[in-house]
Amino acid sequence: MRCEGLLPNHLKPLPDELLTSWLVRLAHANGAKLHSFCAYYWPRTTFSWIRDADRNCPPQVLDKLLQLTATPLEQAFATTLGSYEGWLSERVPPSGTCRWILQIGRETRTRRLPGQQYCPRCLRSGIPYYRRHWRLAFSTACIHHQILLFDRCARCGEPVSFHKFDYSSNKHLNEIQATVCFACKFDLREADQLGSLSLSAKEIDFQQTIYGALEAGWISFPKGRITYSTQFFDGLHLILGLLCSRATAGYKLFSHMLGETGLLPLPLPLRTAAGSFEVLAVEERFRLLCMAQTLLENWPKRFTDTCRDVGISSSYVLSSRVQAPFWLADPVREYLYRRHYEPTHEEWKSAKTFLEKSGSAALPATVAALLGKAPITRRKFAARTRPSNR
Repeated sequence: MRCEGLLPNHLKPLPDELLTSWLVRLAHANGAKLHSFCAYYWPRTTFSWIRDADRNCPPQVLDKLLQLTATPLEQAFATTLGSYEGWLSERVPPSGTCRWILQIGRETRTRRLPGQQYCPRCLRSGIPYYRRHWRLAFSTACIHHQILLFDRCARCGEPVSFHKFDYSSNKHLNEIQATVCFACKFDLREADQLGSLSLSAKEIDFQQTIYGALEAGWISFPKGRITYSTQFFDGLHLILGLLCSRATAGYKLFSHMLGETGLLPLPLPLRTAAGSFEVLAVEERFRLLCMAQTLLENWPKRFTDTCRDVGISSSYVLSSRVQAPFWLADPVREYLYRRHYEPTHEEWKSAKTFLEKSGSAALPATVAALLGKAPITRRKFAARTRPSNR
């Protein structure tokens, strides 16, 4: 690799570091503010903070970073959310909504949605930087410190916008930290001191299972069968969509599972018209994942039994615009499909004979009622009760 034009401090990405976090460290390590640094190396037509820079990263930006830092392409690309393509879902589009990617809801450079999560204890440990997996909707817990992640400033409640922390700051760059809230200047590393939720071993194990599937590209589920990670995540997202749906059937399932998981004392999650899991707050996503974890236990019996208890049919489960993966669709069709019963020729004939022997009129309507069917015409009745030619 040619190393022309290396930055004086050509820092490499840290393990699982997010692209924007890496840019922040690079800029400050070389004595520049973040936006001045980016404007110098990339014109606005190439790189813009108005978009989600971690998803919409043009190839020219990565090419320049390779030149400035002598970082291998694979390592640099791994800082972007696009690197999850083929592992998290079949496609990670550079813009618009995307399953499992938290939305940040930009308005100019201001983030309106809590799409950037963080663990205050991770930020306190060594060099503070933001992890790539903190942008994923199913990332609700830190498996190292076993606490719930934060998705807002613990003091003022504003979404995390670490890319704006050096705006209009007269402080020396060495005194500016990417862990400071842009709105109220609170140090996010101290967020857990204002209160944090510790998690049980069961909840941490489920989070580790999800991370393991994403890292390996497959998961042993269900019953020891190998399932590709994209198919597992597609099915899990469908179940979560049912739980946060505004439809009556989805709300019945949610209310039932609220009691099953012992989360009754907690407030109800935000109900979304489209069942969008990605726009919910971290506490709400955590509760829904606990419900999904319970539904996945003893698969598929727990799920299908619960659906029958609350009156959910196979057509409702499989009505999503996204095709359900085989591990979910097969048991749903097998155990939840309500087949319409159609009496055989012999049953129609026996019902007619029974009515005649009991002294009742064997009319088409009475025979159909005896068999639990809607009234039929005389022509159809005659066809179903006449002797078979076989």
